[in-house]
Amino acid sequence: MECSRQASIYMMARMENGRPGPQIFVEALVRKDLTDEVQVSWHDLIRLGVLSSTFPAVDAEQMRKVESADRLLKELLGDFPDMLSDFLSKDIRVKGEPICIRIKKGALFLSFRSPGAARCPCT
Repeated sequence: MECSRQASIYMMARMENGRPGPQIFVEALVRKDLTDEVQVSWHDLIRLGVLSSTFPAVDAEQMRKVESADRLLKELLGDFPDMLSDFLSKDIRVKGEPICIRIKKGALFLSFRSPGAARCPCT
């Protein structure tokens, strides 16, 4: 890891509810081999509220939540095998009427990269 510079920056993480978390001051190392990415120490992640204050120790309550979620997922996969799948083969089709997509004349298309699925809106 070759560090080319040091920078003093303020960082803020967005919480699960979408609101901004605490803003902290960080002394960061700048690396030439990283572009559009930032490595943050776990000490700073704790200060940002991203990691538990007990990290790296595993909290028993957190483990219960993970085990409960795993159990729920297994139940759902067992109850709805025809609706839930990790992959779709060529012979599996979504049931429903064909969709017609009409594009307005002169519409501008912007391509973007999404690292994951969109978040579901809260009800």
